[in-house]
Amino acid sequence: MNTNFTFQTIFAFSLVLFSQSSLAVVCESESPNLKIEGDRYFEVEEARQLSRSGKKTVKSMFKLLKGNWKGDKTYTQCIGAAGEQKKEISKETVEVETQLDSSGQLTFTLDVLNQREGITYNERLEYFSYNIPLMVNKLAVNGFTAVSKRRRGPGASRGLSVLFEEITEVKVSKTSVSINIVAYLNGYFSEHTKIQLRR
Repeated sequence: MNTNFTFQTIFAFSLVLFSQSSLAVVCESESPNLKIEGDRYFEVEEARQLSRSGKKTVKSMFKLLKGNWKGDKTYTQCIGAAGEQKKEISKETVEVETQLDSSGQLTFTLDVLNQREGITYNERLEYFSYNIPLMVNKLAVNGFTAVSKRRRGPGASRGLSVLFEEITEVKVSKTSVSINIVAYLNGYFSEHTKIQLRR
C-alpha cells in the first residue's frame, strides 16, 4: 500500500468536502474516506502523539486562540427513515474559552444557548489528546484539518459498535475562528456542526 498516496488523497477529499459543506448537507451521503479506503475504513488506529515541531505549531496557534470568544453555532442533522431523511437545522449562540495544556491538548469549552428551545448546555471540543485517534492532514499557525475515528457502544472493544468519524477543519486569525465538523456513522453522514467566533 502506498501510504503517502492514501494520505494525500484523503487530504484532497477533505478539502473538497469542506468547500461543499458550507453550501449544502446531503443526507445519507457517503464519507469521502470510505470511498477511498473501502474495508480499511473501519480500522481504527491508535492515538498518535504530536511531534515536537507539531507541538510548537500548536503553541503558536494558541497565541491567536487564547482567551474568550463569542459567536454562533449551526447544527445540522438528518432525521427519518432510510431513503426519506430530511435535514433538521438548529441555530445557537455560544461563548467559548480556549485552553492548551502541557501535553499539547487543545480544548474549546463551549457555553451554548439555544434560545428557541430555552435551554443551555456545555460542550467540549478536544484536539491532539493522547487518547483520541487523530490523523492530522494539515497543521499550521492559522489552523488545522484532521480526521478522527472511534467506536461507540457497549461492544466497542469487540468491533460490534458503530464507527464514528469526524472530519474537522479549524481556521484561526487574530479576530475570528471558524470550526467545521462533519460527522459520519458507519461511513454515512450523521451531522454537521459549524461554529463562527469573534472576539
